[in-house]
Amino acid sequence: MAEQIPAPKPLKLDGNAAENWRRWKKAFELYMTATEKDKKSQKIQCATFLTLAGEAAITVYETLTFEDTEKDKIEPLVAKFEAYCLPKKNVTHERHVFNLRKQKPDESVEQFVTELKRLAKNCEYGELTNSIVKDRIVEGISNDRTRARLLREKDLSLERCMDVCKAAEVADKHMKTLTDTSRKSEEIDAVYSRGRNYRRETHSGLTGNGGKDQKFYNNRLNCSRCGQGNHSYDKCPAVGKECRNCHKKNHFMSQCRTRDKELPKYPRKHRVDAVENNGKQERDAEPSSESSDEHEFYVYSTETTADKSDPWILPLEVNNSIVTFKVDTGSDVNVMSYNEFKTLQNRPKLKQSKTKLKAYNGGDVQVQGQCILSLKLKEKSVKALFLISPDDVKPILGRELSEKLNLVKRTFSIEQSNSSNNLTGSRYNNAKLSEKYADCFEGLGCLPHTVKIELRDDATPVVEPCRKIPFAQYDKLKDELQRMEAMGVIEKIEEPTEWVNSFVPVTKPNGNLRVCLDPRNLNKSIKREHFKLPTRDEVTAQFANAKVFTKLDASNGFWQMKLEDESTNLCTFNTPFGRYKYL
Repeated sequence: MAEQIPAPKPLKLDGNAAENWRRWKKAFELYMTATEKDKKSQKIQCATFLTLAGEAAITVYETLTFEDTEKDKIEPLVAKFEAYCLPKKNVTHERHVFNLRKQKPDESVEQFVTELKRLAKNCEYGELTNSIVKDRIVEGISNDRTRARLLREKDLSLERCMDVCKAAEVADKHMKTLTDTSRKSEEIDAVYSRGRNYRRETHSGLTGNGGKDQKFYNNRLNCSRCGQGNHSYDKCPAVGKECRNCHKKNHFMSQCRTRDKELPKYPRKHRVDAVENNGKQERDAEPSSESSDEHEFYVYSTETTADKSDPWILPLEVNNSIVTFKVDTGSDVNVMSYNEFKTLQNRPKLKQSKTKLKAYNGGDVQVQGQCILSLKLKEKSVKALFLISPDDVKPILGRELSEKLNLVKRTFSIEQSNSSNNLTGSRYNNAKLSEKYADCFEGLGCLPHTVKIELRDDATPVVEPCRKIPFAQYDKLKDELQRMEAMGVIEKIEEPTEWVNSFVPVTKPNGNLRVCLDPRNLNKSIKREHFKLPTRDEVTAQFANAKVFTKLDASNGFWQMKLEDESTNLCTFNTPFGRYKYL
């Protein structure tokens, strides 16, 4: 019977080691109890522990130290692994994570509460845990009506809070079922009815060949003013907005029924800089529409503009539905929110995605899945991969897809006629530049000052052994060391030094070797010179009104900074051909 009980999978020490350890430890304890191996001797339990934990855990075990009284005992072994896998708890950080937790889209109340209770265990709230979890449920529940119901409760307890949330969740599911059934009956009525809807369909010029009557029938389930879902008049984003086709109010151009005017064409511009952003999230189907929701996520950089007729925002037909996109030439991928994805009529099945997205400000953008969508712009149709995010992100067309749809065009050179600057295809005359600034193109080049490395008072010198390298790299390494010595970058040293660092040979794309110092021990003993690096926003803010941009690259970076004589010995490193020190 015990042989039929499956053993836990090996312990994973990469990724989130703390969470992996918690789950594996629980599985190990259950396995030992179920197989009655917890009644075996301590030595057998330790062997079972290491066998089930896997090779990575055995490697860690070999680095652990045990007292004589702790050897071959299961409790000290588990305690050592727990200390290794679990970092020192930061209660302030754990509470910060707990207070930011909100219910995710498509996450049930049960799952949300379970996750809150798990996070609260690390917050050390003590007797206030249930009360604080209850408050977090009220704050983080996604349904506003349920939140209002909870706020009306007097003496609300955690149990009562969960009962109200679960009852509201069940009621919403029942209402959705009833609504879907009602919509199906409306579909049947729309097919066979000869009433007002049919007459409006005929007078609007939507019947006839080409399947236009079917297209109107498909759009009947969506709002006739904005085309985005089924909602009441006061909640429609098109109310008060002006149509770009007929210039009448209370509907968008995509839903306009006036066909006597040609739809405006979106101008194409050649852009090579950042993408524009009007500072608000525009989820409507009109490029000129506005919204008060300021929670946006971008994949890369943005700019700010007050122009409401932004040509970088345009509606496209996606799987027979209209979706408003933002053209983002700084994005490598195409992104769409899950709420927008659910409005598609013929939406495909989502597949799992391992892609990780970063917003332009460095924050993470969650990815729920990916799928292939069909897009149509005028007569051009393409299929592209889209990443679907549970966050309320704006639909984004990435750089590659924007090029396929001919929305942007990459410009590799800009021709400008200017006798004073003598520009040709955005490139300066190299010969004249090299003559005028000859000192910039000769030799290594050095900065005028020297650099001093100051050590802490408690610094302990470390001598690292020489690392082995493949025999095939010996000749290349010897040539590179001789070249660096001839340039005055390094110097061979014979006298003893307190510090000796390791080195790492890195192969360049052209096949040559780059000799890299590995001063990890030295870095621990250096006094730091603190300097605040500017953020990306601070740097780009200085580009205002800039017209000419260039990219500078220092050949053999950092070799232009000389070390003081006392500091050169600190940068000594071992090689198969002797010791060298950086100058």
